[in-house]
Amino acid sequence: MIQKTWLISIVLAAGTILGCSQLSGPPVRQPPSAPTSADKIAQTAHAVGLLREMADFLARQERMSATAEIGFSVVQEDGQKVEFGGSRQLLIRRPDRGRVEIRARDGVTRLVYFDRGTLRAVIPNQNIYAAADVPTNIDEAIDYIVHQLEIPMPLAELVHLGFMSQAVDRVVSGFVVGEEVIGGVRSEHVAFRSENVDVQIWIAHGAAPLPRRMVISYREEPGVPEFWAHFERWDLAPNVPDEIFIFTPPPNASQVSFDELLDRVPLPPGGEDD
Repeated sequence: MIQKTWLISIVLAAGTILGCSQLSGPPVRQPPSAPTSADKIAQTAHAVGLLREMADFLARQERMSATAEIGFSVVQEDGQKVEFGGSRQLLIRRPDRGRVEIRARDGVTRLVYFDRGTLRAVIPNQNIYAAADVPTNIDEAIDYIVHQLEIPMPLAELVHLGFMSQAVDRVVSGFVVGEEVIGGVRSEHVAFRSENVDVQIWIAHGAAPLPRRMVISYREEPGVPEFWAHFERWDLAPNVPDEIFIFTPPPNASQVSFDELLDRVPLPPGGEDD
């Protein structure tokens, strides 16, 4: 099956303005020092504890919805990084219903419907869809979709009940960067490192430790690309009808395989197939 590397080859662009040292301005916040070997274990335990609190809170929610603005870059042949992105609208109703709307900046929209063991993926402007029977439970369905059908599921980690154990198993080190404000919400900025990936998560303070921002850096990929997601409009009690999780194909719609549907998603400039 074709895997599109641009779906995970992503970077948060950074730059330097020449000559800015002669301009006055507010003091620049210095990045924190990485933890020393003496306190790395304690720092990692503290950071993992915050991650566990977030994951456990998400797992307890029977209903939730959120919007995420996302960005990623595609590394061009000459090494230049070009950012693309879009939005994700996520709606979950446990144990057996979900809906994701994936909207790219170029206007292409994809929809994924999960309804009690029935999966539908749709590209409306091409009037095509793919369908499959999957496990009824949403967590088992995600495993099946990702590992058996080999279909990428945007932000599935935030829905899957096994997120915590999978994340902790991959952590080599971690530390708390500090308190910051994201979208007007006081949040704890935590950073983790696994064998190949660096992850930063901003977790809201208070009774609802929701993720507010996430950055993933792929250290082993050419150009060290990154992906970022900024979460907005969390709702832990969305009131939506059953019909929103059901896709009924129009009479003139064409059913295709999931491989063909993925192939019909346009690649950004510089994107490649594996």
